[in-house]
Formats: sequence, C-alpha cells, structure tokens
Amino acid sequence: MSIAAKVVPTFVDLLKAAQGAVGQLADHGCVPRSISISGGKPLIVIDPPRDHTFLVGVQHVRKGGGQMVKRTVMAAPFHGCQIEWEVCTPTAIRTHH
Repeated sequence: MSIAAKVVPTFVDLLKAAQGAVGQLADHGCVPRSISISGGKPLIVIDPPRDHTFLVGVQHVRKGGGQMVKRTVMAAPFHGCQIEWEVCTPTAIRTHH
C-alpha cells in the first residue's frame, strides 16, 4: 500500500471509536439515545448536555417547531464521532393589538 493511499476505517474501528466516545460521555453524565455507525464516523445522539464546558456544539439543523417552540439540532465532533442533540427554545408569543 502506498503512503498516498487513503485509509478507510473498518466497521470495527468505528465501533471502537463509538465505544470510547460513549465512555467519555458517560463520565460527563450524558447517556446516548441512539448510535449510528453507517457513515464516515459514528453518529451519537444525546439529550442536551448539562455541562457545556466539555462539549461545545454549533447549529447543525434548524427545525420548525410550530408557533411556540423552535427546535435546533446542535452538533460537535467528539473522540472521532459526531455528537448531536436537540435544543428547544420557546418563541416569542405575538399578540396583535
């Protein structure tokens, strides 16, 4: 194999990365809701982290949540995986005078 050849992680490599990330998340009180190992890196969906100092995410997707709530999916790289969580924020109630 040449040095320029791209190294593609195997399923076992991705599974090990997910296991390591889940262990680190557990140390911070996060529990995964789902784990997907089907792309270039594992995707782990968690509830919003209570401790924002160890996991800082950026807006990944904004979803319409109706008139009362705005839903935003946040994402962050973490130990070779992508971590995602949903944040729900109340929207201002519009009143017509």
